Amino acid sequence: MFHFIKMVALLLAFSSTAIKAQDVTLTVTGIALLKGNIIGGIYGADNNFPERGMSIQKQVRSADTNTITMVFTNIPDGEYAIAVFHDEDKSGKMNKNFIGIPQEMFGFSNKATPGALSPPEFEEAKFKVSGDTEHSIALTEW
Repeated sequence: MFHFIKMVALLLAFSSTAIKAQDVTLTVTGIALLKGNIIGGIYGADNNFPERGMSIQKQVRSADTNTITMVFTNIPDGEYAIAVFHDEDKSGKMNKNFIGIPQEMFGFSNKATPGALSPPEFEEAKFKVSGDTEHSIALTEW
């Protein structure tokens, strides 16, 4: 019985130190209007980047300062991309004009830029997570 208890204690000690949650810290800059929300999402390679509702995690912060920080937690090692936008009217979605051009500020990881009428591809915005990671995205207009 003593050996069994010792073995369980060792397994618990090993498993608690072997499993580490990765944090991806995002700093969003260039918030011009101090109203509404900043919405950001982190996406895996197979999560339909950057479709609404498809992110692994979503963060919503009040746009009450020119720079805000978001922390995506418990992210396993791998490749990811981040999309962020300024939801000025708190509608929960990116406002676009009649041909699909964004009417609110936005940004992507890796300084990826959108195509003519589409967001960038995952490959352009991806970055590697291997331990805690920090990124900065400056919002831009179309």
